[in-house]
Amino acid sequence: MVVHKGIEEEVDTEHCHFWGFFGISIQIALGLMSFSALIVKRYRESPRRTWLVFGLDSSKQAIGAGMAHGLNLIFAEVLGAEKSNPCEWYFLHVMIDGTLGILFNLGFLKLLEKLSEYLSSRYGYVTLHTGDYGDPPSYVKWGKQLLMWLLVVVLTKGVLVGLAIPLAVYLEYFAELSLMPFKHIPKFKLVFVMIIIPVVMNCIQFWVTDSILKKKTISSGVDTAVTAASSIKTTYKSKSSDVDEEIMEDELANEKKALLAKDNGNGNVPVKLNYSTLTKR
Repeated sequence: MVVHKGIEEEVDTEHCHFWGFFGISIQIALGLMSFSALIVKRYRESPRRTWLVFGLDSSKQAIGAGMAHGLNLIFAEVLGAEKSNPCEWYFLHVMIDGTLGILFNLGFLKLLEKLSEYLSSRYGYVTLHTGDYGDPPSYVKWGKQLLMWLLVVVLTKGVLVGLAIPLAVYLEYFAELSLMPFKHIPKFKLVFVMIIIPVVMNCIQFWVTDSILKKKTISSGVDTAVTAASSIKTTYKSKSSDVDEEIMEDELANEKKALLAKDNGNGNVPVKLNYSTLTKR
C-alpha cells in the first residue's frame, strides 16, 4: 500500500526500493560515511602513508566496494523477487560480506599473489604485491593490482551467492526474524537496512580490508636481522674493497668463537660482533 506521494511513494509495506531518489541518496550517504573510516585509520597509523599512496590503496577498495554494492543490489532484487522482500536479501548480503566476505577476500588475494610469484619465477612476469607501487608510485602497477582486486571481489561474491542459494530458506528466516520489529514501518526499515547496518559493517570491513591491501612492512626479527646483515656487508665492502669476502667471513667466525669462549657454556651469548677491525683494513 502506498503511503504518500513524493519520497514516501517509493516505500510500501511490502518492499524496499533501492533505485528512487530516496534510495540513491541513502546509498551515496552510505558510501561517504563508510569511506570516512579510512580517513580516521590513516591518521592513526604509524608510519603514516602519503596521501598519494593512501589514495591509491583506498581507491582500489572504493572501486571494489562499489562493484560489490551494485552486485548486492542486483542479487537482492533477483533473489528476493519471488519469496521475500529485497530488503531482507540486501541485509543478508551486507552481513555476509562483512564477515565471511573478508575471509574469502583475504584467501583469494593471497592465492592470486602466490600465482603471481609462480608466474614470475617460471616465466619472468612481474610479481604483484598489493600496496607496492614502486618509488615513485606507478599507475600501471596500481591498475594491475586494481584488476586483481576486482577479480577477488567477483570470486568472493560468486562463492557467497553460491552458498546462499541452497541455504535460502534458512537465511530468509533469519532475516525475517531480524527485521521483524520494522515490519510496519518500512521507511525506517529501509534506513536500518541501507544505512545503520551497512555503515557499521562497512566501516569494519573497510578498516580490515585496508590493512590487507596496503603495503606490508618488515616487522619480524628474522627479516630485520637479514636487512641489518645485508647493510653491514654492504658497508664493509664499500670501505674495504681490497679485502675479499673470504677474509671477512674468517674474521666473523673468530669473533663468534671468542664470544662463545667467554660465555662459559651458559647459552646466553650476546649477539654483538665487532666490525671495526674489518672496516679498518
